[in-house]
Amino acid sequence: MSEPLYSAEQIRIPSELPEILKNYAKFIIKSQPADILASSAEYFSRLSKQRTQANGGKRLTNMQLEAFYAKFSTPDDRGTVPRKDIDEAAAAANIPATQVQDVLSLGGWSADRVPWLKFWAFLCASAAGTLMATVELVCELIGDNGRISVPIVQDIAVFLIEQDRTVDPTLASHITRALEALSPRDHPIPQVIEAVRQEIEGKGAADGEPAAGSDDAQGGYAHESAESYPDDSAGTAPTDFGAEAETATGSGDATGDDVIQESVAEEEQ
Repeated sequence: MSEPLYSAEQIRIPSELPEILKNYAKFIIKSQPADILASSAEYFSRLSKQRTQANGGKRLTNMQLEAFYAKFSTPDDRGTVPRKDIDEAAAAANIPATQVQDVLSLGGWSADRVPWLKFWAFLCASAAGTLMATVELVCELIGDNGRISVPIVQDIAVFLIEQDRTVDPTLASHITRALEALSPRDHPIPQVIEAVRQEIEGKGAADGEPAAGSDDAQGGYAHESAESYPDDSAGTAPTDFGAEAETATGSGDATGDDVIQESVAEEEQ
């Protein structure tokens, strides 16, 4: 039996807890899940798995991927940047130089300018493992309030398909057709993910039929929360998600004092 709590000094708050809670709040705000409990369970399960993988030095974390994306992300800017900018962004995100070189070689980018979004797509694919998982990861990393820019998802998915010789190249045109049918172009994340999933699984709408997620499509979506990756970041986000989280949960600079005071008050009652 734990000893009674008489003061805030008796409570030991783990140093990681405030950051974990803030990132969790960002995840809920961004994904807007229909079932918060189920999505929360999935979130922390994936977070635990990510931490294990990161500790083993095998895969990049969401923190690293978000930090890299944040260096270049501007509206409608998906062009090329100088190679030195790629190196600097990767170094700032703690991405190993060897991995940077591997991605450059994989993309065949030996010139001074590099298409940064395609470079980032390869980084995400290396962390996620499959095309579907990569699309889900991208949506989780750069989605805003439960919505995602369809053109960015389309560009990344089509590019990765074109680079993978094991994938039927016609899948690119199928995914393009499905995503172009979505309106508006800033679309709910679950519907975007489901549209891509349907095409990958060969269940997409036939020609002349409404695509999944379009305004004319009938019925709902089975993946309302759309398996999402946790936002395992250290306060770095591709857009101003931090401000959204702070608006909903309080200042992002909180150290846990509010949690402490509430815990003590509950114990005294």
